[in-house]
Amino acid sequence: MKKFLLFVVGLLSILAVLGAVLFSGAWFMQARYAKQQVEDFFTMAKAQGYDIGYESLETAGFPINLTITIVKPHYKVRLDSLLKANQEKILSVLPPNYQRDAVAQDIQALPEWTEEGTVATLTYGINFASDKVFMLVDGGTPTQTSTIGTDVKNYTAEIAPGSNCGAEMVSTGMMHGLWSAGLIIQDWQTALNNLRIVHCDFSARTLKDSSGDVLASNDKISFSLSTLPDKDMRSTQLTFSMPRISGTAALDAYMNRYRALMPHVTQLQNAFSYAMYGDTSVDFAMSMHHPTALQQLGPQLPFNITIERFAFKNNLSTQTLDMLLDYQPQPAHVTAKLNLDATVTPEYDTLFNQLMLQQFRQMKSAPNPQMAVFQQTIASYTDEQLDALFTPLLFSIHYLSPIGLHIDGNSMQEAGAPPNVIINNAEISLAPYGIKAVGNIQLAKPSHVTLTCRNLLALLDDVFGYYARVRSVGVQILPDHGVNLPNPSAQLIAGMKQLLTTVAAPQKDPAGNDMMVYEYVSDAAGMPSINSKPMNELMALYQQDVAAYLNPPAQPPAPAPQAAPAKPLVKAVPRK
Repeated sequence: MKKFLLFVVGLLSILAVLGAVLFSGAWFMQARYAKQQVEDFFTMAKAQGYDIGYESLETAGFPINLTITIVKPHYKVRLDSLLKANQEKILSVLPPNYQRDAVAQDIQALPEWTEEGTVATLTYGINFASDKVFMLVDGGTPTQTSTIGTDVKNYTAEIAPGSNCGAEMVSTGMMHGLWSAGLIIQDWQTALNNLRIVHCDFSARTLKDSSGDVLASNDKISFSLSTLPDKDMRSTQLTFSMPRISGTAALDAYMNRYRALMPHVTQLQNAFSYAMYGDTSVDFAMSMHHPTALQQLGPQLPFNITIERFAFKNNLSTQTLDMLLDYQPQPAHVTAKLNLDATVTPEYDTLFNQLMLQQFRQMKSAPNPQMAVFQQTIASYTDEQLDALFTPLLFSIHYLSPIGLHIDGNSMQEAGAPPNVIINNAEISLAPYGIKAVGNIQLAKPSHVTLTCRNLLALLDDVFGYYARVRSVGVQILPDHGVNLPNPSAQLIAGMKQLLTTVAAPQKDPAGNDMMVYEYVSDAAGMPSINSKPMNELMALYQQDVAAYLNPPAQPPAPAPQAAPAKPLVKAVPRK
């Protein structure tokens, strides 16, 4: 018996040593394979015109981890040559109505343009016991030298240590991890399909120019994604946190230097200013419960999407959002909740209106068969004349701020029955106006909805006032078509107000706003009334106050306009 035990112990020892030898051999073989994949990547990139390299490649981590460290990566790329060589590919992905000929001219006119520099040391690895993939970025001071013609600029990034990304794969187990290490480097698509959890932390960094002026800086940024199977469904969670990122006027100068190389590609960004935004912060968290393949979405499977929080803030605007959309089948039941609030500044209007005018300018030269007549009409206008022509279309979002949209409701539908919609709250609020609905709606059954309106008559004035401005621009540009646009008369607007106030007389709230309440009720047969006025009485009021003014006599076409004189940009608002 003793001899047998010694034999078993000896055999196990031999097997253990053999296993260790085999594992060690497999580890080193996989390390060599993974290292070769990295070397092949750099070789392929160089063959495609990217002069990139590194000081050395180092493997480590035995026995549980396998890491590859790319020590001091560096690059040097002739971007003008690269863009010219790939011009046709670039043009092929542009939208159909884009100025392709102009973009081609930009590319061909590029001067000699070289970008070179260093990158922080990068370590990529995998844990065999868990299939966790990770990436570490050393802190340091990567550099960039940008040479455009004879203009040379130097920049330095100061990066705090601690940047890292980790990912966990679908399968776990040492052998799977061992043999998948090289596969992940070789086949990123397969790796992406097998991801379960990803978490990244990007450490604080500051970008400076050669004189030491700060271009941009940010605090630590975090990103997390998990997608886990749950029977026939999948639960996905996403979070993103960026406490602060900011750009300066020096960053605007940095970007404008590049924009000037491709003016027809970047013309809509000319009004964009990083300095104008100031410190920007974003905090976002979302979760979903959904079919494994989103293509399976349908009435037979449940679905849930929840935005726990979204908060965005900079010098121009502040926005917050939370949302729930839940669908459960058999019987079909939908729950929807939404809370959106936003505040914008006058500076936001300035940027928004500049971008709008640049869009109008671009429409003059961008080929678009559907707008051929319009483009022919404005072809002779200068940019300043177009600004003067389209200025009446601009409006102030700050005037409407703060803006709120709040929805809380659900719908239930039994098989073969009409849906029953319950509105706990549906409210849209703009600084001058507000509309709120509460109640329930069900087809062919009793329904009851209360609609509360704040400053409704003022809203009517502003809507028709803005429409009149839009119509005037249409008549100037395309008189034969613009004259056919409806032209609401003063009698029509007065009649609509008379109808609204007859049904619900305005009352003042404590803040001095005009409040009008409309109570919609339908009986068991689905016959509706508003504020106890039955439908036949409402239709009689409509015929009396509104219908007679809906079709005013046609007006003769206006004469074709001459080019509009240039005038300074003014901030047009719906109502003061």
